[in-house]
Amino acid sequence: DEVTVIQADDPMPAPGWALKQRQLLAMSAEVTKLVDELCFTKEGYFKGSYVHGGGHLAPDDVFEFGGKGPLLYALGADQFVLDQWWRIYQASLRQCGPEGNKIFVNDMCKYLDWHHNAEHYQSFWTASLCMPENPRYRSLLLKYASFYDGSNPEVPNYDPQRKVIRSMLSGGAGPIRQAKRADWDAKEIDARAGSRPERGDPQGLRVAEAARTDGGRGGVDRGRAGAQPAR
Repeated sequence: DEVTVIQADDPMPAPGWALKQRQLLAMSAEVTKLVDELCFTKEGYFKGSYVHGGGHLAPDDVFEFGGKGPLLYALGADQFVLDQWWRIYQASLRQCGPEGNKIFVNDMCKYLDWHHNAEHYQSFWTASLCMPENPRYRSLLLKYASFYDGSNPEVPNYDPQRKVIRSMLSGGAGPIRQAKRADWDAKEIDARAGSRPERGDPQGLRVAEAARTDGGRGGVDRGRAGAQPAR
C-alpha cells in the first residue's frame, strides 16, 4: 500500500505550553540535584535508614520523592535524572539486601501490600521506556516478572491455576498467607524501630540517624556521606 507522506517545511515558533514544559523539566532536573545532595551519598546510598513497611522511611516513600528520574527522562529531561535514579536504585538493593538491613529478598522488597509495592516500583517499570537494553536492568525486570507469572516456584506469588495473586502482601520472599498486624502496620513497625518523624523533618532524616542504634531491627548507618554497605 502507498504510504502518505506529509512534509512540513515552514518553521513556526514553539507553542507556549511546550516552552513551559521545557522549563518545568529543567527545573525538575535542578530539584533532583538538590534532593540527591541532601538525601543520598555519592554512591547512591540513602542517608537515612530504610525501614520495612509503608511508613515514612520505607523504600517506596524514598523513591516517591527521590526516584522520579525515569518519568522525567522519558518526557525529555536531562540524562542526569535517569542516571541519578539508576544509581540510587542499585544502591538500595545493596543497602537493603543480605549485606544491608535484609528487608529485601531476591533484590525486591520481601513483601508489602500492592499499593506500596506499586509506589516503590513505579519508577522501575517506567525505566523500560528509557533503558530497555541495559543488561542489569533487563535481568532485574525479568527476575521480578518471574515472581508474578508463575514461572518461579521459589517465589510463588501467582497461582496459575486460579489466575490470582495469592496474597495482598507479596514480594521477593513470596506471599504472606496469614499476616499479623506487625507485618503491615507501618505505625507499629516505626514504633519498634524508633523512627517516627519529627515535626519539620518530613523525611525523618534526623530521627533515622538516631534510629540506627536500634540494635539492628531496622537501621543501617547511612548518616555519613560515602558510607558503605553494612558488612
